[in-house]
Parts: sequence; C-alpha cells; structure tokens
Amino acid sequence: MIDNLICLGGVHGVGKSTFCTNLVNLNSQIEYISASRVINAQNKNSKIVNNINANQILLIEGLKSIQSDSKASILDSHFTLLSGNNSIEEIPLIFFEQINPKSIVVLYDNPSRIKHKWEIRDQIKIDLDFIIDFQNKEVNYSQQVANSLRINFLKLDINDTHALNKLIDFVI
Repeated sequence: MIDNLICLGGVHGVGKSTFCTNLVNLNSQIEYISASRVINAQNKNSKIVNNINANQILLIEGLKSIQSDSKASILDSHFTLLSGNNSIEEIPLIFFEQINPKSIVVLYDNPSRIKHKWEIRDQIKIDLDFIIDFQNKEVNYSQQVANSLRINFLKLDINDTHALNKLIDFVI
C-alpha cells in the first residue's frame, strides 16, 4: 500500500479531478491517483458494480499494487456515494482503516455551481436541496473519518485562490 496517502474527497462535480491535475502541475512531488481509475482497472470484466462495498474492495486491491516514490499521493475519492436508489450512503470506516491515509482533505463548493455541473456535464436534473444535503454529509462524514482515524483533516473551498498552496503546505 502507498505510504503517504492523502484521501481527497468531495461530492461529484465539486472539481476534484481538475484540482488534483492542477496540484500535480504545480508540484511534481505529489502524485495524483483516481479511485475511479483504480476501481475500473481492477474490474477486468467491465461489469458495472452497483455495490459500494464491492467497489471499495476493488479499490483496496488496486492500491496494493501501486508503488509510489512521491512525497505524497493524493487519492481522488469520496466519503459518501449515491446508491442505486439515489440515497446518500457513507463508505464504511473499515475501508478507510484499510487504506490507511495519513490525512484527509475535503473540497466543497457553492451548491448552485455543483448543481449546474451535474445538469450540464452529466445531464442530471437535481434538486438544489439534495446537493446541499449531499455536500454537508460528505464534509461531515469525512471529518468523522479523520477523527476516528486520529489523522489530520483539512476542508478547502474549491474557489479559494490559495487552495492549491494550502494543500501543498498541508501534505509536504
């Protein structure tokens, strides 16, 4: 497993991938790992896995095979996910215990911006109150996980012009 792994969470559409790409471009000592890509690489049969626990098992197996010499590795992931019936589910703590991150960072944004991204990018019509609830649960649960694991926690506004530097200072 990766020694200096930082879990970076946030709801779908908050901008995690773009943030991580910009982070790596700014600091070459940081490696960016996408949980989705790791899961897809493990799912060799290309079957869609609708089970959150099954996806986390695939993620853990995939992370075991990654070797990193980077000063820090940022795992673009989630702490809560939408289940098949559109309910918000927490990823069980046991999976974070197995991943063993050194820190947790969560990104947040104005819920209206997230809603707009869902509607434009994903063509999903969604209620603003649902986005607010989803983001609040992601932020609150990510902090609970950090507290349970007794590791550092950082909450970053995706629109903060200093967010990238704050994260670099936090992890390096």
